[in-house]
Amino acid sequence: MEVTIFRSVLFILSLGLAYLLYHLLSIRLITVEGWVRGPEFSALRDTYQELFDQGLDRGSSFVAFHRGRLVAHLWGGYADFWGSRKWENSTLCLGHSISKALGALCLAVMADRGLLNYSEPVATYWAEFRVNGKANITVDQLLSHQAGLLAIEDSIPIEELASDWLSVTRRLANQRPLWEPGTEAHYHAL
Repeated sequence: MEVTIFRSVLFILSLGLAYLLYHLLSIRLITVEGWVRGPEFSALRDTYQELFDQGLDRGSSFVAFHRGRLVAHLWGGYADFWGSRKWENSTLCLGHSISKALGALCLAVMADRGLLNYSEPVATYWAEFRVNGKANITVDQLLSHQAGLLAIEDSIPIEELASDWLSVTRRLANQRPLWEPGTEAHYHAL
């Protein structure tokens, strides 16, 4: 009985290992697809291809703008762990926490141009935000996780989150702080 179980487990593990090796070997043959606008941007394609060749990327897409013009649209690899689904130019993926860096960069540019003051209340720039005890929350408090707005209390259907910007911003504006703004710092989701 023990020998039969051992052989069955060994057989299943062998199949799994064979499947894994097949896909790992096929991943090494990734070719970047897409385009770059002109030879002066060909280094973008070459560098992106190197990421795959060196095993540093398994699947992604990349776009670059130069002086307001799209100059590269590249993609390659696989959209799943096993390498069974190719990454296409329209493959969707999650971007964890990227909105924070991009948002902070946009706000820094606005502050540099005099369009935003970190010490001003958020409501100076977003009037709907001033409700439910948030009238005096500053931009700085919001960006440094001191606003008491860890998450939206309501559950939001994924369809709404993905397609109804006005509804989501309305929910954010109506959210009550979970503590007195400026008295504590806790990580905010956005």
